[in-house]
Amino acid sequence: MITLDPQPDVTEQERERGLSLLIVEAAFSGGAAALTTGVILTAFALHLGASNLMIGILASAPFLAQLL
Repeated sequence: MITLDPQPDVTEQERERGLSLLIVEAAFSGGAAALTTGVILTAFALHLGASNLMIGILASAPFLAQLL
């Protein structure tokens, strides 16, 4: 059974596995962000017939999120 309790010692194998999983998670996170923002999202909205206001909001959302 896997628990989420802190452990006093981490083995070299556990550390390497954690780093490997971190890299995989970062790749998937970057891919998801690329697919849900920017040009792809704007093109999809245009295809669905979105208004100019909605296109502007979708296009500016990533930049506004960076301000937060």
